Amino acid sequence: MRKNIKSFTAATLVATLALGSSLAVLADNSNSGNMETQAGTLEGHVTKSVTNVLLPVTTAGSDVTYNASVFNYTIDPERLVQETDGAKYGDADFPKTNDTGVYFLTGQREAAYTEATGLTAFAAGTTYYTKDGDGYTEVTDGTTFASGTTYYTYRDAGNIYGNESGELKVINKSSHAINLTVKAEAVSATTDIALTSKDNIATSQTPALYLGLKVNAENAIAITKDTAAEKTVSIAGKPANFKTDVNQSGNGYEYRVLTLDEYKALAGNSSKTEIEWDSATFKLEGDVTNKTVESTTTAPKIKVTWSWVDPAAAKTVTFNSNGGSTVQSQSVTSGAKATEPTAPTKEGFTFVGWYSDGDLETEFNFDTAITADTTLYAKWEKSYDVTADNLAVTWSDLENNLIFTVDLDSFDATAIADIGIAYKGNQFECNGTWNNNKTLSTGGFVEISSDSITINTTAAEYLFDGNASGTVYVKLTTSAGDITKEVVVSK
Repeated sequence: MRKNIKSFTAATLVATLALGSSLAVLADNSNSGNMETQAGTLEGHVTKSVTNVLLPVTTAGSDVTYNASVFNYTIDPERLVQETDGAKYGDADFPKTNDTGVYFLTGQREAAYTEATGLTAFAAGTTYYTKDGDGYTEVTDGTTFASGTTYYTYRDAGNIYGNESGELKVINKSSHAINLTVKAEAVSATTDIALTSKDNIATSQTPALYLGLKVNAENAIAITKDTAAEKTVSIAGKPANFKTDVNQSGNGYEYRVLTLDEYKALAGNSSKTEIEWDSATFKLEGDVTNKTVESTTTAPKIKVTWSWVDPAAAKTVTFNSNGGSTVQSQSVTSGAKATEPTAPTKEGFTFVGWYSDGDLETEFNFDTAITADTTLYAKWEKSYDVTADNLAVTWSDLENNLIFTVDLDSFDATAIADIGIAYKGNQFECNGTWNNNKTLSTGGFVEISSDSITINTTAAEYLFDGNASGTVYVKLTTSAGDITKEVVVSK
């Protein structure tokens, strides 16, 4: 009886497997089964990121076309344009109120007939017209003014000038944000009018010019002789303007921008006539003091550059100026190169260069590709600006020697190439020189320490032809030029 129950159970199990599975039925005399290896496929992959940035170009027809001379400007510190009503420029338009005296060509006015509103009589010297269908007829001399008649004046085409330049625009047609950096710097000449801040224009006692970089609606940043105006802003992307779709071949997928119809179908877009994107604008503004200038005065040349990076793929280059003026960090696409910034300044010091280590041992090469966040460090050397007025020279008579001591508190002894002493009257030609063995050719010696120079020469050299006192000239020859100090000594 027990044997029959076992047989029934096994048969039932096999039947259940056969009914409940689409797999091949196992043989009723087997306790395992096999099936062929089944294939797996990937439906596909779409990178849901599109980068399309429109930078300003001079090519006609682009959404970001600009005039190549957009940042050219003219300064008028003596307000000659205002005094002559712009007569030199023909029938041009200049600012009528709050004119700063800095002019950018911003556009052209088309020739046009304009209705003379509020007219009650003909003004002397003005030509009037009446409208005749699609044309205009000049009112002849001697015509009587007719009340109720509409009269027009005519103006030729002309240039339009403003105290701000035209705007340049950068459009981000990407699915992600970008960082835009705009930089404006002066390329100065020795004859240029001085550059200053906007606030200083009203109080400056000497001729000065303000030029500022304005990005979007933010406050402008002043351009100075030594420091560029630089600004980085983020321009948002528009992922909602894209969709995943089957490609045109029908065998894959793509991440594409919406058609206008698809865009208008989105909530709130039904009245749109084009797909909208975020953008940024930038321009220059100017102001100049109302001061008389020399006829040789020139205006600084201005170089404006712009660039963008994808912040997701960017590395940050930070500039540690070690106590100097601030240098803005740069966002650099990984693998690209950083731009060497305008050298910082530090009072009393000369900038040497940028170094890749805090110990200032390894100078950084700006041809290096940036692949990680990087900090660069400024190296400085103390600068020494010494003239005869602030060079302290003392002397003493020690037995048969005349000793001069030159104070080096603000001077670099290593910068001295030659030391000389002249005697008797106005003899700047030194008859003693310091050479490598630190010995004066006329006798005596020179000792140099970290804070002073001691010139020790023989008493016979300063007898001044029997006079009790006389003048000695201590002359230091440096890389910056000669410094001669007049010293009166007495026996």
